[in-house]
Amino acid sequence: MNGDPWEGHLDPGERLLWTGAPARGLRFDFDQVIVSVSGGVFLAFALLAFVESSRGLWGGYWQMASGYVLWFMVIFPLFALPFIWEGVMMAFGHYITDARIRAQTRYALTDRRAIIAIGGREPSLRSWPIGPETEVDYSPGDEASLRFATGPRPDGGEVMEKARSGFNRIRDGEQVMQLIRKVQAGTV
Repeated sequence: MNGDPWEGHLDPGERLLWTGAPARGLRFDFDQVIVSVSGGVFLAFALLAFVESSRGLWGGYWQMASGYVLWFMVIFPLFALPFIWEGVMMAFGHYITDARIRAQTRYALTDRRAIIAIGGREPSLRSWPIGPETEVDYSPGDEASLRFATGPRPDGGEVMEKARSGFNRIRDGEQVMQLIRKVQAGTV
């Protein structure tokens, strides 16, 4: 045994051609910026609700209130706190979540399939066969992406949209694309 973490996941005779991981750290994409803007609007409304509902407290009106009115002045602003938290998560939290998931993600390419393993509290391991019919979308760059798997993704209500999965934000994208072409051609 060579201590290879993929060893227990490979089929007999299957050869490992490449392993890698997505780039680490915070990344800002156009899609994420749109989510942040809508999250910022949500956060602004939640903060406005909190400030306006607590006006009785910071305006000193609580000194004149008694009974249920005083309790209402104290408790009602607390209902805005979950919405403030959700607004913060919508505006900024998804960057941290994305970075955490990428830090726990590992990729492997074999002579038969592509494998994506994600660690964490709920680890997952998915694999997709790579054959001549496999469509591969390649986005070159310093952090290249290769998408080779299509599956349904719920997009609100009953609408289903096709989502592309694959190796995202990898440093050696051109090399991996060439390996995939060789696997598709059966020359590896």
